[in-house]
Amino acid sequence: MKAPKTHKVCKACEREKPIEEYYMQGKYRAAKCKKCHQIYQKAWQERTGYIMPSRNPNPGPQGFASLSPERRSQVSRLGGHAVAIKGTGHRFTTETGRVAGKKGGLVRKKNEA
Repeated sequence: MKAPKTHKVCKACEREKPIEEYYMQGKYRAAKCKKCHQIYQKAWQERTGYIMPSRNPNPGPQGFASLSPERRSQVSRLGGHAVAIKGTGHRFTTETGRVAGKKGGLVRKKNEA
């Protein structure tokens, strides 16, 4: 088995640098060191006019949590209505309720033991 590399030559500046100075790309290290990568990225952004979106560590609520309570209720109502029209919703009967209650009781009894 090969010993892990501790240094690598940067393809941009052609200097040998510690392996920690390279970004990971999947399970491999990048060809350019972090400093050269940042220089390349800045030049690319100026050349193309594209600005990379910032990575906000706390982006805020997403999905249903981002909706107002009124809108959330409206969307939920529409979903229930669509299922009723389509006929694919679950219909509870006394028998299915009995089976579900029995399962719940068995699980609780098992957990208490």
